[in-house]
Amino acid sequence: MVIVPTSMTDRPVHFFVHVPKCAGRSIELHLEKYLGERFLYLRRKRGLKRHLSSEIYRLPQRFDPAGTDAVSGHALGRSMASHFKGREIRESVLLRDPLSMLVSFYNFRMSRFTVEGWPHVSFERFYQSRHVNPMSTFLLVNYLELSWTRLARMPRAEKFERLSERLADFWFVGDYRQCDSLIGRISVEFGIPDQAPRANVLEKKLLTVDTVSAAMRDRILDECALDQAIYDAWAGRGYDRMDDRPPAPVLRDRPGLIVAHEAKRQIENARITAMRKRLGRLPRPEEEA
Repeated sequence: MVIVPTSMTDRPVHFFVHVPKCAGRSIELHLEKYLGERFLYLRRKRGLKRHLSSEIYRLPQRFDPAGTDAVSGHALGRSMASHFKGREIRESVLLRDPLSMLVSFYNFRMSRFTVEGWPHVSFERFYQSRHVNPMSTFLLVNYLELSWTRLARMPRAEKFERLSERLADFWFVGDYRQCDSLIGRISVEFGIPDQAPRANVLEKKLLTVDTVSAAMRDRILDECALDQAIYDAWAGRGYDRMDDRPPAPVLRDRPGLIVAHEAKRQIENARITAMRKRLGRLPRPEEEA
């Protein structure tokens, strides 16, 4: 039985760090439905000035820190804790291995292309339009709020240690397939239904992990080795704190990889955007009939 404190300052605040394509939307929709204004969904930060300004977030006018019990959204960063001084922050995150994350992201993005009538791009082109080590990059830049210049200079081993240091203090760290378990646990604490339907589940998938080419598998394994190392070390932790942090694996640095990949990423995204603008929204099959 979970006893929920009644004092406004004694109640913990749950920070759910929503890494893209790690089943986070299911949790957010569940909390939004049953917590109402007790749940804060952060849509975006304040652009390029977010590391220089104390007013990082675009907070809704209705935001009431004392009445907020959970916060999530891709824009959530650890600086948000400054709004909840004196209250325990319980951080949770679901992780995913880089190959299945990228395949899931590709299928999701191409499903959006289908809805808008745009032609699909290859998985290779899609991969080039994503950040290298997308999960670690997201956590370091969005949640830990490191600058891109700092990230580009940081060795992989230091990134692993920085992430491990923070994940060690999280209330929960798990595999994305533990989404239902996490929903059940926090729902009991909040006194709301403990089951939720999965969001963003696709019936048809263009690509599966098994159909990715061997060349792309090798490339992802090499370039996203940090993501794989974080997943291997932390996805099985659960709710119990580790007495000792996982040892850092040997991570070979790739000098200039982030800069080179980022340059190509910007070019590829510009090409995809130009294609979408040129084509507009094409007629859907049912509209042509």
